[in-house]
Amino acid sequence: MADLHPSNAPSSSPPDSQGPDDTTEASENSEEKSQTHRKRNLTNEERLEMAAFLFKNSQGEGRLPRSAITAAADKFKVHRNTASRIWNLMKPALDRGAVAEAMTVSVLSRKRGNCGRKKKDYSAEMERVKQLPADQRGSLRALSSAVGVPRTTLFRLLRDKETMSEPGDQGNPACSVKLTITDTIKPPLSEKNKRERLRFCYSKLRPNGLFDDMFNVVHVNTKWCSLPSTRDAKKAKVMFLVAVARPQRDVERQQHPPPAGDVGLLLAMSAALEKAGHVIKA
Repeated sequence: MADLHPSNAPSSSPPDSQGPDDTTEASENSEEKSQTHRKRNLTNEERLEMAAFLFKNSQGEGRLPRSAITAAADKFKVHRNTASRIWNLMKPALDRGAVAEAMTVSVLSRKRGNCGRKKKDYSAEMERVKQLPADQRGSLRALSSAVGVPRTTLFRLLRDKETMSEPGDQGNPACSVKLTITDTIKPPLSEKNKRERLRFCYSKLRPNGLFDDMFNVVHVNTKWCSLPSTRDAKKAKVMFLVAVARPQRDVERQQHPPPAGDVGLLLAMSAALEKAGHVIKA
């Protein structure tokens, strides 16, 4: 038999919920509150307009009516303290009778040039540069290691004429020319590296006091190149082991190698292409 007693199950009808109009009003109220509490910086044009508005309400005197600060804040949609700060910047100039200064210079923003990270003083390091011997000033990399300043920072400091010029040379036009910096990629040499290089140079010295012409010496070096790719950041880097020497006749092929500096690389590539069945065009 069917149960005739009323069930205590909750009804399937949904409870009263907010309509779309209520949701829209709530979002608008939240946006208005966020805009009200958000602190924004006035531009110089807005500062000048607010200064003109406050000066007009002051009727040329150093005092404002009671509601002038609130009216200025409501007009420019800022906090009352912001309008009061603009007026306090104007008052010293108005007391001196400098109305033009109070309406222009006094109210302009002072943030430009006074905010952000301050420049680090490298004057002591740049003085050390002038005292270093010539062998430690041959390249930026060696100079950076001797002075203790990053290489990129040192490059900017050497380019800056204010850093390199003397205090009495600021007005001298001859000292206003920027330095021309040339640098070769070579690491700073240790004492062991210097001895090894000197020993190598001494081994190439002939008994008659002249250096060897090194015509029969092959210099082995590495060459880097990037393979073509659609994206510059994804280019594959390839290294070739290159033998650089004076061009000599190939006895097996009865021909001279192509005129280029990287002889070993070209010969190796030519042999590889011939084995692969490619025709080498002159």
